[in-house]
Amino acid sequence: MRIMRAFSCLSVIVAVALTLSSCGSSVGGTPTPAEIDVRKLDVGSYSTDPIDLQFRYIPQLYFGKEIAAMRLLDKIAIGTEIDPSLTRNSSGAIAEANQGLNKDISQGFVTALEQNGMLYGVRTDKRQRKETDPTDGDELVDMSVYQFPDKESAAAAAKAFEEADFAIARDQNQPVWLEKYPNALSHWRPGIRTIGSRLAEGNYLLDIFARTPQPELPQLTSLLEHIYDVQIPMLRELPPLSKRDILHLPYDPNGMHRKTLAAKGFYGPSLLTAGSFTTRGFLNVSNADGKILADKGKIEAVSTTEGYTTLFRSADAAGAQALAEELHRRVKISVEPPQGVPDAFCEENTEVQVFTDKRYRCVVRYGRYVGRVSSSQIKDAQQRAAAQYAVLANSW
Repeated sequence: MRIMRAFSCLSVIVAVALTLSSCGSSVGGTPTPAEIDVRKLDVGSYSTDPIDLQFRYIPQLYFGKEIAAMRLLDKIAIGTEIDPSLTRNSSGAIAEANQGLNKDISQGFVTALEQNGMLYGVRTDKRQRKETDPTDGDELVDMSVYQFPDKESAAAAAKAFEEADFAIARDQNQPVWLEKYPNALSHWRPGIRTIGSRLAEGNYLLDIFARTPQPELPQLTSLLEHIYDVQIPMLRELPPLSKRDILHLPYDPNGMHRKTLAAKGFYGPSLLTAGSFTTRGFLNVSNADGKILADKGKIEAVSTTEGYTTLFRSADAAGAQALAEELHRRVKISVEPPQGVPDAFCEENTEVQVFTDKRYRCVVRYGRYVGRVSSSQIKDAQQRAAAQYAVLANSW
């Protein structure tokens, strides 16, 4: 089943929806007696201005859909709310009808989305194990949520989705009726431990693929009904958006992007590469470790840029300190921190699966914020850490 970058002061290349307003390293601000003078930090060539002083966001529908997906992610159940063993979460935005679908069997689904005017969506996976681990006897929930212009379009898409999926093995599939959700369109293949289901809720369509340890229909239907129990009330809390609403969504709703170091430039909002998340949104892209950090650090917002910077905002300074201490506790190989940055620390990452650009990581803390940067070179990681600290000091 289913399935601004190269900017320079001499040559300005306008990428996607951003335009340049300043270039190079700019360490501003006036130090207060309680703070260091960040103008003296070694930040290399990195800018220490908040992002909104470097770039101007120009609304564009594609980026609006990415922002809408992150907004929707705040109303998506995390794995452990469905089953405590589903500790691994991953998510992706759906801006086009063919995103997130199995290319070999996707045409019927793509047609259903296009004909009914799908506006945007989000796909999520909730797993017990790593994606590369064996799946024998595991449980899995794959859930996509799409928003349509009206409830009639969502209902029509749900029907078309079920017809397209059922037709893949029409001679083997059997319809399944859910007592608690009689409007859900579901089916399974006897002897196979998976089930598919679609349900329209207002302007939204839920598309669910679930797997249980055994190919037993009561087990599968129980899991499906529980997923709906958890998910539907959340969707009812989220007002649907029009295309105009999507276009004009604020690109930095919680003020995190502007405080996050964009070491290689800021291309525009993106769930995967330049995300801005609430706690729930963050947990929907995290494994069990993310929940530990969120609880210990009282995390209320998270942002990322290009995989090189992650910025956490805690509910208070004590939470930020607890988060930094937890990250410090995990350090296995300490390396020299950036000079002059209070309480900063760096490590060499020895995990085999980590790419070269994550070899060195540094952590800084400023008030309620904790930033973690990475680089393939220790000197560069130190400069990025100093620059992230300065960006926080220069923000308001």
